[in-house]
Amino acid sequence: MKGDLEPIELCQKLDRACNGKTAENGGIYKTVCGNPALPVYYFTDEDLIISEPQTFTPFPGLEKTYNGAHASYPEPDEAWSAKDAPPRYRSDLEAEDDGRRLIANLTYEAVPYKRQVQRLMRAAIEANRRFRSHQGVFTPAVKLLEPLDVIAWTSARNGYDNKRFQLGAVDDLNNVNQSAAFSELDPADYDWSSDYELPTTTGPLGRVKPQPRVLGSFGVFPATVKDALGVDRRPAIRAAWPYNNDDVAIRAIAFQVREAGKTDVMWRGRSDQPEEGEALLAPFSLLPDTDYEVKAKFVGGGNTELFAWSAWMPVRTPNVQLTAADILDGAIVAAKLADAAVEANKIMTGAVTELKLADRAVSDLKIKLAAIKTELIENQAVVAAALADVAVTQQKIATNAVTQLKIAADAVTEAKVAVDAITQGKIASNAVNELKLAAAAVTEAKVAVGAITQLKISTGAVGNAQLASLAVDAAKLATNAVTTTKIADDAITTPKLVTGAVVADKVAANAITAPKILVSDLTNLVMNGSFVGGSSDGWSGGGFELRAGTSRPGKTEYIGYLPAGSTSNITAQFPVNVPVSEGDQFYLAMDFASAGSGAAVDAAIQVVWYDATNSYLSTSSLTDSAGTSWKTRAGTINAPAGAAYIQRVNVIRQGTSVTLLYFTNVVLRKMASAELIVDGAIIASKVAALAIAATNIQAGAITAGKIAADAVTATNIVAGTITSTELASNSVVAAKIAAGAIVAGKIAADAVTAANVVAGTLTAVELASSSIIASKIAANAVTTDKIATNAVTANEIAAGTITATEIASGAITTVKLAAESITGAKIAANTIGANHIAANSITAKQLVIMDWENIAPNGQWITGDNAGWGSYPSGWNVVGAGARPPQRGDYILSTPGVADDRTMTTAGLDVPVQGGEQLNVQFDCAGSGSGASWEFRVRLVYYAAGSYLSGSTVTLSGTSVSWQRQNGTMSVPAAADRIQRIEITRAGGGSNNAFITNVVVRRKKGGELIVDGAISADHIRANAIETDKIVLGGVTTTKIDAGAVTNVVSAYASGSTSDHNNNVVRTVASATISGLTDANAVQVVFNCRTVQSARAGDAVSSRSTTTVVIKRGSTVIATRDIVDCALVDSGGIGRIGTMPAIAIAFADTGFTGSSATYSVEISSDYGGSGTCYTQQRFLQLMATKR
Repeated sequence: MKGDLEPIELCQKLDRACNGKTAENGGIYKTVCGNPALPVYYFTDEDLIISEPQTFTPFPGLEKTYNGAHASYPEPDEAWSAKDAPPRYRSDLEAEDDGRRLIANLTYEAVPYKRQVQRLMRAAIEANRRFRSHQGVFTPAVKLLEPLDVIAWTSARNGYDNKRFQLGAVDDLNNVNQSAAFSELDPADYDWSSDYELPTTTGPLGRVKPQPRVLGSFGVFPATVKDALGVDRRPAIRAAWPYNNDDVAIRAIAFQVREAGKTDVMWRGRSDQPEEGEALLAPFSLLPDTDYEVKAKFVGGGNTELFAWSAWMPVRTPNVQLTAADILDGAIVAAKLADAAVEANKIMTGAVTELKLADRAVSDLKIKLAAIKTELIENQAVVAAALADVAVTQQKIATNAVTQLKIAADAVTEAKVAVDAITQGKIASNAVNELKLAAAAVTEAKVAVGAITQLKISTGAVGNAQLASLAVDAAKLATNAVTTTKIADDAITTPKLVTGAVVADKVAANAITAPKILVSDLTNLVMNGSFVGGSSDGWSGGGFELRAGTSRPGKTEYIGYLPAGSTSNITAQFPVNVPVSEGDQFYLAMDFASAGSGAAVDAAIQVVWYDATNSYLSTSSLTDSAGTSWKTRAGTINAPAGAAYIQRVNVIRQGTSVTLLYFTNVVLRKMASAELIVDGAIIASKVAALAIAATNIQAGAITAGKIAADAVTATNIVAGTITSTELASNSVVAAKIAAGAIVAGKIAADAVTAANVVAGTLTAVELASSSIIASKIAANAVTTDKIATNAVTANEIAAGTITATEIASGAITTVKLAAESITGAKIAANTIGANHIAANSITAKQLVIMDWENIAPNGQWITGDNAGWGSYPSGWNVVGAGARPPQRGDYILSTPGVADDRTMTTAGLDVPVQGGEQLNVQFDCAGSGSGASWEFRVRLVYYAAGSYLSGSTVTLSGTSVSWQRQNGTMSVPAAADRIQRIEITRAGGGSNNAFITNVVVRRKKGGELIVDGAISADHIRANAIETDKIVLGGVTTTKIDAGAVTNVVSAYASGSTSDHNNNVVRTVASATISGLTDANAVQVVFNCRTVQSARAGDAVSSRSTTTVVIKRGSTVIATRDIVDCALVDSGGIGRIGTMPAIAIAFADTGFTGSSATYSVEISSDYGGSGTCYTQQRFLQLMATKR
């Protein structure tokens, strides 16, 4: 604060710092700050003197209205200089002010805290919006009020309810009345939340340094150091970078190289000619065929902070090995060779005989995968000591090779047997006993028909959980096997009873009551009403189709279908031709449903009547509507007068709705009439509910002697029919009252006493829910024998309560079980022992064989679908392998060519891995049609501690319609612990359909699985031993036969500059390689850089596209499009612009004959008319003999 400030000016600055106000009151300064205090005076309209003038100002002028604020304050972090706080604007207030932004410019000289300034700014804006101000004259009662006091006003005239105001000027009038001015306020204006805070920044106080420039567009490529003859002698890395001649600050360029996956820098270097734009990095520490990372930065003259390092760029060095020129003649003696130093191509075919090998000379490190073939193994040579753990896999065993004598006792464990490997013919009689079966091993699919006999099941072994639905049919039950205790309440329904099965001695006394009897002919006249077995026999009609039950699940395996769309009736009909008589009753029913998004369908089931002349008479129909859930429509119909036949049954999709119709379970049954009832056969249970009305009974006619025991039940009598006049005295005794006949409404309060109830009369049926309370039960009245059998039903029993102990010993025999009825879910763990399985019962079709080592699920699509893959693009379909001959397996994945990348991923994959573990990735690809072009990528996605870590990719591309195979090795990152996803991507831009199959991801096996000395000479496949498999110093002169060492053939072409204009194709390199007779593949490597020289004034596009085509002879075998930025015309100055650096490497296996010529064509599209140069061209061809 300045020393010349007036006191009131200092007060004003301090007031702004604390939301304060200061007023002079009789020579005394009064200050308030912060949130307003509580009111000290409450008043109403009656407290204002109406004879005195009053004023009201609802809004101030625009010059005093603000909806935003700018503020400055002293910032300590910027040497206490004045700093602007973040401006605060209110769009909602601006809208109230007709879109105007009205800013209050505030200065907080006494506030050095940025958050306090923001709070003050917000409070200032909010308080300014409290526009209402009043002036009036109060009675002398307010004489004690002072300026800045808070008062509260309740005013009906203004609509205030204890609204707060702050007093301004107060004038003591001559008549002691008090004239006062006061303005509205709101305590909420001073509230603060962190949500209101705006971000702030502070600037540096020291010297501002420019941001260091990162070297962009820096690239590295595999290269070699060549001798005078152009032969590759050492691996190298070629680095390339853009250079601007106008940048005078650049003096040199520095490099750092490290091995991929490590942090230590293994080599540092520098080039003092940065203008060259590239350099060959060839330190002796570089190893062949190894992944490295390189970064670089420019070096300035003196200021080391001008430039920054580029990102680490990955590169893999070429596999350049030592040649004969590196070794002196006669230098390789026994002492010079380490163990395992001799690779396969150094040894002549057949040179390593048994006599050449010392005992236990061939260890697991000496043998290549799949090297040991049948013809190389002597009879009886494979003994237990020679085999490593888990060495013998399914693929290693010939058909019928494993006999009983070949297997040691207890050698075959669960882990040794592939799924579906144990067939019926493989099991000796009584070989599978209880100890041989794992928990839940015997599932429904594993049991042959008739396999489980009575002797095969342990006593009490089959429980409720072991039986499948509908498992026990009549043929499966022994005589008298079903006892009372074996049947749950309501378990026996009509479909469970065979005709004639229930005879008199099978029915308990009083067991058959009225609700249990249906008088009917149970024969369904619609003989194919449920389409059993997928048959539509008998059904016809326009539009009728038979569909699988999966179209509308929940009913039968197959269902009928009538199409949607028509406003006319669509009918499916079934012929019946059954004779009838007038008045015959029939039961008619069907299940039906619609489809779509909840639309209802109107349907009808109809009977068509014909007369005695076989002419149409009339129809009877049952109609209803249903949505997408199944609905049953059922009812009875009567044959009309003149009816002689039912000609057919129709199912109709009515035209009143346009939704399709599904239907099944069509039933037409004849109801039985009175002539089928024998005289005297109608007892209590034969009387239909409400059949006997009061008008049918004479007064006093029903006496005790007239009523048979249990003859009259409550359901047989119309409500209110039997009154006291119909009942003779003492006619109603216990024997005459059927269960349930006396309901609560028929009994007067306290009418039933102990004297009226015969012992044992009241059962659970007679007692209403919760009717027995403590006061109704005599002491010790409820004993065990008072609880009826089966009183506790399934509703009272928890799931799983009834176990094998509920079944009598040996009750379920083979003939009691339906064929293929016992599923895995119905069998308790370890239930089925060897004595339960019939001899030779497990056949090959009961076991599934799978490759458990392949991490990729369903990578051969052997199931014919995309099972195991969670998401896949539209158009990616599994097709028969015949779609792209020659056939590779049974199925392949077909993918269409599209403009962008498309990817499918696995579902639910979670494979544990360890850092450093190596994985082999293999897959087959092919194209289709003329001009085929495709590229596939297989990527493994690694996770660490539940979070994404990184991924590894193997790529194969081509233009061939023939099958090509890609093999690659991936190393698991050190921190990874899971593979949680495998992705298959087809790169965008390809044409026509392309195919992929045989996707295999396997862990590489270590040598610890092979016993020392197990691999002899005849077990080693030709060309199997590679350089890295031979121990250093292991090959002596005696181990190398004359003529055993062969060479690698190669060819090379290079050039400095070749020019071509915009969109002009030019051949820039060509070379011929010979000696390919025994070669597996030709490795083609090409790299170059392109430079554009555009003339002044040319319009150059914002990007360039360089197309590189590799040919074998006249056949195009590879194409690459490289898109990069080109220079934009800067106006009137000619210039040279470096466009993409290009590097291509791939293996060609499609050559024939002993030689082949390869050439490279390049064209560029950069939008200008200048010349494009292809510089520093290198084409290298190399073939390794078998």
